[in-house]
Amino acid sequence: MCVQEISLFHAELLRLLKGQVEKRVQEQGWDPGSDECLKALLQRLTEPNHQTPLDEVIELYQNFFRDKGVVYLEKVLMEAFPEKDFVELGLWRYFPRIYRGLPRMYHRNFPSQSYVKHPFTHLPSLKKHACIPALYSLYSTCEIAGKVTLFTWVINDGLGDYIAASEVLRLLKTRFADLALHFVALVPETMADRLLRPENSILIAYAKDCPLEAVSPEVLSLLRSSDLIVQLPTYYPHFDSMVDKLKGMDGGTMPTIESVGEYGFLESNWFHPKSHNHSMGLHFLEKGVLVRKPLEASWRDISNPDLLRMRNPENLFYLAYLSTQIGGAIYLHALLKSLQQDDRSIDLCVPDLGWFLQFVERQKQKGKEILEWELGVQEIEIHLGDRLHLIPISASGKKLRILSPKELSQNDFRALLSLSGNWVGIRGNQSFSEAISQGKTFFYDGREHARYFLKDLVALVENRLPEYQGTLHCIRGMTSGFLYNLPIQEEEWVDEAFFQTVEEWPTLALQLGLSLQDPQTYEGFQRLSQIIIQEHSANRFLRHFVQRALTLRKYPDMEQQEAENIGKFISGAATLRGLIESHRNVMRSYSKTGG
Repeated sequence: MCVQEISLFHAELLRLLKGQVEKRVQEQGWDPGSDECLKALLQRLTEPNHQTPLDEVIELYQNFFRDKGVVYLEKVLMEAFPEKDFVELGLWRYFPRIYRGLPRMYHRNFPSQSYVKHPFTHLPSLKKHACIPALYSLYSTCEIAGKVTLFTWVINDGLGDYIAASEVLRLLKTRFADLALHFVALVPETMADRLLRPENSILIAYAKDCPLEAVSPEVLSLLRSSDLIVQLPTYYPHFDSMVDKLKGMDGGTMPTIESVGEYGFLESNWFHPKSHNHSMGLHFLEKGVLVRKPLEASWRDISNPDLLRMRNPENLFYLAYLSTQIGGAIYLHALLKSLQQDDRSIDLCVPDLGWFLQFVERQKQKGKEILEWELGVQEIEIHLGDRLHLIPISASGKKLRILSPKELSQNDFRALLSLSGNWVGIRGNQSFSEAISQGKTFFYDGREHARYFLKDLVALVENRLPEYQGTLHCIRGMTSGFLYNLPIQEEEWVDEAFFQTVEEWPTLALQLGLSLQDPQTYEGFQRLSQIIIQEHSANRFLRHFVQRALTLRKYPDMEQQEAENIGKFISGAATLRGLIESHRNVMRSYSKTGG
């Protein structure tokens, strides 16, 4: 009787362990056919001989999961994407560079305990996203035609969404003369009058919310008649319902529908690896950032009458497009510290004055001076429209003139960033792209949603530019200042930011200001711009992405063959080299036969 009870316990334990292993296999996409350890473990757990010593089975089970470790998935991904294969295949620029690993959560009391966020544990999805830039590049020589509509929802926090979509439209127009390109933008009514409207565009102005009913039958008809609809960069909350509406309309084959998200949105509900959408950004699973041709501007290019009236040509000029009072305080003090030995007065263009007014009020409530240290400033002049407000600082020194003109146009903003001295304040995706494209030293004052993008930016600099300590101090300093913007984490499992010390902002500003006195800091930022432009440009991906979509629409059988080749790669049945060579052969056969 005793022996039978042990045997039943033994069988039940094996069944339980097997269930746990099978669950992890399904969740994480592990392939028993290509993993000998996993294959051996499953065989042992299904053996009919329940008298196999339990300690052997448990040790095998524990060793298997210990070997997987916290970086198991990154290790498998690195093995699946050998750099030499990309070089030999002529695809080196599409090699997935892993600077920051997969997103994790940590136990607040035991930070050595961590787990990969659930949308990032499915190995096939990770492999598919990592191979996409290289695979899509195979379509770069395909000639395409058709009707493509870009769809963008512009949220009420600036023009970034609109500028991003407009830039993608410009990229496609420049490269593909035969495409019929259309542009649909849902924009806040407060912005509608100051936007540059592209050709073949429809702007739908909304007041507070933008319900699906705001999308007119005319727009729905335009979308339904398109070959390809690309939604970018912010996911319109009613987009899925709108697609359902399109499916119910007459018009033949449904358009191909794709979504591309803004920088760093890989960890959102809309653009994670299992969503089948794409996200721009610097993470190895993202598709790069938009890059523009550098602009060589002069003050003759500025059309804003307020700014032309306010500026003093004798002064240094800087642009500070910032969003938070702490970020603004760090930027301002670092700027003044870096120029402490320069007697010239400063014109600081501040399109959004809110952060500065909040900072002044904060200092007043704390009983402090506006400037934390002696920085050679005699007074601050605030020019707001026709009004002038003076704030005395000390008995002598230079003037800091804060210029806050009325609404700046897109063209004026680009020109001002070009004209700015080499420490521009930026706060979003598109001002970041502009700063990188123009090789500017920058301070990124992002809001909470930029947290993941900034993590990837820091990881890139730490990995690629360790010799430029001043640049590293600036990038780390701006992200340390960003901690002030994050909500308090009260859950048991937390983001790694929970363990970072929030430094006093004046200390951060002083470190940045001293770093900006070192010419090598600026050289490091120049090198950073070059790396991003050469290795992390989204421009190529976006062109290839459209070429692929329209080519597969023309040749549906090719889409099936592509899916089969991808399936072999993500299951471990084929290598990356095998995937690329197989699909190259598929495409050659279509080019020879015309489909």
